[in-house]
Amino acid sequence: MPSQGGFMNSQQAGYRKGLLGATAVYLLVMLFYGKDMFALGSLDGFYSQVNYVHNNLGYFDILAPVHYLRYAIAYPFFYMHQNGVPDFFQALVYVAYLSPFYFIRQSLSTFVVLMLLLIAPFGISYRSCLVIAGLFYLYFIVYMGEGRRLIFWLSAALATLSSGVLIAWILICLLYKRSIRISLKNYTVTLFVFSLLLGCSVVHKIGFFDRLSPAKVSVSMEKKLVKVKEPVIAMNRVIAGHSDNFFIKVVRRSTLYVTWVRGNFTKFYFYVTLLSVLVCATLIKLREGLYPAAFFAVGIPGFLVEGLGSLAFSLCALAVIVEFLQCSGHFRRLKTIDSI
Repeated sequence: MPSQGGFMNSQQAGYRKGLLGATAVYLLVMLFYGKDMFALGSLDGFYSQVNYVHNNLGYFDILAPVHYLRYAIAYPFFYMHQNGVPDFFQALVYVAYLSPFYFIRQSLSTFVVLMLLLIAPFGISYRSCLVIAGLFYLYFIVYMGEGRRLIFWLSAALATLSSGVLIAWILICLLYKRSIRISLKNYTVTLFVFSLLLGCSVVHKIGFFDRLSPAKVSVSMEKKLVKVKEPVIAMNRVIAGHSDNFFIKVVRRSTLYVTWVRGNFTKFYFYVTLLSVLVCATLIKLREGLYPAAFFAVGIPGFLVEGLGSLAFSLCALAVIVEFLQCSGHFRRLKTIDSI
């Protein structure tokens, strides 16, 4: 009869083989399907930001640290887009950013998360997928206790692709500094970097909510915003009206509010489901105490800010739920990948 340690090693090896097999299938599909991070070109605000940095290397302002990090992360995709490289190679770059999944301790939850991240590019942008992966790397360090510096810094870099997620990421790091400290030799320097990035992110996010005040938005600009499908920006004037109260502006640009007002109830209930998953994970962690649950409590306000943060935290929450069900015996009869 095999020992428990041998069974665990066999199970982890099975998950790892499953991950590699799924990745191979993903790349095979992408060989024919293809996906370009910057397919929308100038209609994509992220492309405009990366393109601006590319054409103005050396500029510096309060947001420059975040912008340069975003540029560095997106550069392989940007270079391929600009030079007409086949989209398949962007899929290879995406898989490279997911490579930590193949080296961390394997479990059913990491297997499920990677499966979803390999499916996600067919529905959302590479940028969104990378933000989700970045937050999950932090989740893994905090809860799984494997503090690897490379994974930590990769998590930090990917989090910068979304200002809202970066703010939450930094707050989580400050809350769980004892867990994060394991992977860092000089935490003082880290705190300084955190403070710098937090300041840049807060300025950027406040600027987003305030830059399109009634005095700054013309009728022609409204039409352009609606035409290029940027409802979160345009809705505040076109449908939701205006307010001088910053918090009301935040709520009126939130994903839940915008989808409800626009009558996009399918998307609205989708985000309500994500919120329910996050609340469920928070309640599961509350069984262990307030401190373990803080990670997900930080994410709940994200539903009032942006949809990307909602997706990122919900995937981490799903990992918690999977682990909870597995530990509760609900997956006890589930065969391991290597036994199928």
